[in-house]
Order: sequence, then C-alpha cells, then structure tokens
Amino acid sequence: MSPLPFTFVERGKIWALLMYASIFAGGGVMGSLAPCFLLMMEDLRTDPLGMGLLASAPLLGLSLLGLSLMLWWRRLVTREGFGRMVALLMAGTALSGLSSPLKNFWILATTRLLLGTCSMGLVLLLLVLSLERFLERLNLMLTLGIVSLLLGVLSSSFFGSLLTQLLGGWEKVPLLFGLLAGGSLLLWLLSGPFLTPPPAAALPDGGTPERSLGSILRNPSLLPSSLMLYTLLAYLGAFSFIFVALPGSWELALTSKEMTFSPPFYVAAVAHSLLVALAAPLFLLLARRERRAVMCLGSGLLSPLFGLLAFNLPFSGGWMILTLEAIALALLQLSVLLPLWILLLQELPGVGLENFVPSLGGILLVAGFLGFLATCAVGWALSLGWSTFKTVLNLLVLSWGVSAPAGYLLGRAEE
Repeated sequence: MSPLPFTFVERGKIWALLMYASIFAGGGVMGSLAPCFLLMMEDLRTDPLGMGLLASAPLLGLSLLGLSLMLWWRRLVTREGFGRMVALLMAGTALSGLSSPLKNFWILATTRLLLGTCSMGLVLLLLVLSLERFLERLNLMLTLGIVSLLLGVLSSSFFGSLLTQLLGGWEKVPLLFGLLAGGSLLLWLLSGPFLTPPPAAALPDGGTPERSLGSILRNPSLLPSSLMLYTLLAYLGAFSFIFVALPGSWELALTSKEMTFSPPFYVAAVAHSLLVALAAPLFLLLARRERRAVMCLGSGLLSPLFGLLAFNLPFSGGWMILTLEAIALALLQLSVLLPLWILLLQELPGVGLENFVPSLGGILLVAGFLGFLATCAVGWALSLGWSTFKTVLNLLVLSWGVSAPAGYLLGRAEE
C-alpha cells in the first residue's frame, strides 16, 4: 500500500492521533463491563467472582507488560520496530472488542488480558514518538495518552446502558469500540513508512549504564511511583462495579439489570468527561516544582473522601446528580496525579532512556498486580453478600489515600 501524501512531521501528528483513538477504544472496551455487569454475568453463566476476574484481567495484562519491559525493553522499545509494534498493539486492542459477540468467558478473559498490555503499550510507544519528533511535548503526549484511556472508560461506563439499548445487546458496545480500533489500524497501515533508526549519538540515554533487574526492584522510587499509579488502576477496577453498587442493594440491582437515566445524567456525564480531559494538561502548566508535593498530598487525601461519598449515597431521585458529582470529583483528583507522577518520575536524578523505560516496567508490574488483586477482591466480596461487598469496596476507596504520602515521598526523592 502506498503511503498517504504527508510530510514526515505531519505524518507524526497523524500517528499520534491514531494512537490516541486506539487507546480511547481500548478504554471503551474496559469500561463496557460496568453498565452491563449483570447482563453479561447472566449470558456468560458466571458469578460475581468471575466478573471480577474479567474486570481485573486488563490490569494483569498491564502487569505482564511491565515484566516484559523489565526483561526485554531493548527489543520492545525501538525506533526501528516502532511501526510494526504499534500495528500489533492496535490489532490486539481491536481483537479485544471484536471478540465480544462470541460470548465465551475464557475468550473474553484472554482478550481483556491482551487489552491491558496493548492499551498501555501504545501509551509507552508515544514516548518513542515524542522522543523522535515532539520532545518538547513529551509530558503532554504521555499524559494525554493515559487520559485517552480514561475517557474511553468513562464513555462506555456512563453511556454503555444507552448504547446497549440502541444497538440491541451488551456485546455490541465493546464491538463498537473494537471497530474504532480496527479503523485506526487500517489508517495506520496506510500512513507508512514508519520511523527509521536515528544515528546512535541521538539516543537520549542520559549517559547512564543499563540497570539490572535487581537494581530496578530495589529503586527507592519504585514503591511510591507504583502506589500513585495504583490509585488510578484501583479506580478503574472499582468502576466496573459502579452500577452494581449504586442502586443500594444486590437485590435491587438484580431486578433492574438495564440501567436507564434521565437526560440530565448524560449531559452531566459529558461535562465531567470534558473536565477530566482538561484537568491533567492544565496541571502540567500549574505544577511548579516547589508545589508538586503539596498537590500530591491534596489529591491523595481528597480522592478517598469523594469516593466514599459517591459509593455511600443512594443512586436515585435527587441523589443521582450528587452521586455523579462525587464520582467526578474523585476522578478529577486522581487525574491530577497523572501529570504530577509523570513529571516527578522523569525528574528523578540520573533518569534517562536507559533506566526510565525498565523502571517504568517495574512500576507497571507492581501497580498492575496490586490493581488486579484489589479488583478481584471486590468481585469475591460481592459473591459473599452485600455487606461484605460494601465493606471491601469502601476499603478499596480508602486505599486511594496511599497516593498522598506516596506522592510526597516521590517528591522528596528529587532532592
């Protein structure tokens, strides 16, 4: 296929947009579990624990991506293999959505595990693209990559019930996002040729030696960084159970499998999604070095308070919008941590490409595994009964508070 007639820089911008579209689609597939939780559980003939495994599978895939980066990052993160790797990750994202009509539990679990690897893998390859052509926008591009994933989750979560009714089945929602990822893949293949390897001197290795697996795991910044990312991943896991939790009881949820809302709900959902999309880039401008630790403390302390409010309000009548506001505030606080985390991580002493990528792999390994365990625990608790489920869900929300001291400790590591 002949490439589209664009200059190399213009093509780089097109590549970024296609990657964002595919990442957004991946988030949509992840979030499609939330509004159709009960319908899926019935069709797949599984229990809440099985649905918890489906919800947590992308986080386990993320953890496996981290392990792969720690062991083989030089083979995976290369400019010469950039185009092929992006195409493979886009294909994996599309497959996760296109497999949904099969309605087979193990196929869905496998493809959702693949989804976690592919979606965050595309975010990491934005690092390669920004290093090659958009170095001055590196922080913004990485942040927007994660925000694209978040917006996909919100879109399918808030509007999944409406799409289920319009399209005629829960499996059509991830299928729709899978088609979006497939279209992005097709345009990607038409947009080549891809990046070529630069001269050896152009590699931004920071002049630091490659780090061993043991030194990565012993890095004092690993744990606070992992805890900061865990807060976002745990939120994504909790979101899979949101329309089960919000009606107020397991029995009520079972009798109202299809969640329907009034028009103001969807208007508020759009406004909140736009707010989240703007919040992270805005904080890149506001987060001065001397204020970052304070921002981490504030976001880490407020997120669990808003989360507890959201999950302990009745989701009906006049409380509906208030609950949605609390959800949005919790998500907004967590989205503040994204640019802070990226900025703090890159500014640690001696950080260069040679140690940044494998260190990021270690963070993904730990954070992804913690998020996987937390989400599985919520599914397990729901299978035991409503009171256990509410207790575990509230404990999960309280665990977001670890981002406060974690962000502070990571900020102190700069000095």
